[in-house]
Amino acid sequence: MATPHVPWQHFGIVHGGSGTGAVTYSAGTSTGCSVTGSTLSVTDASGTCSVSATRAADNNYNAATSAEIAVTLTTTDQAA
Repeated sequence: MATPHVPWQHFGIVHGGSGTGAVTYSAGTSTGCSVTGSTLSVTDASGTCSVSATRAADNNYNAATSAEIAVTLTTTDQAA
């Protein structure tokens, strides 16, 4: 069975701000999800999932990390 993937633009974690630094995402110590690039993957719907985003420093602004956002994981019926 394929692992479901959710594009980040659906979460709207990082928008705006004046910095030009690259944005990276992290699932930290989550047990039910992982992040690769800008894609959040559910790995175990019975686990936990919290994500954060970090904008790297640039010439004018220090690096900044968002607060962790809790993502609720649930199971669903398999497609027929």
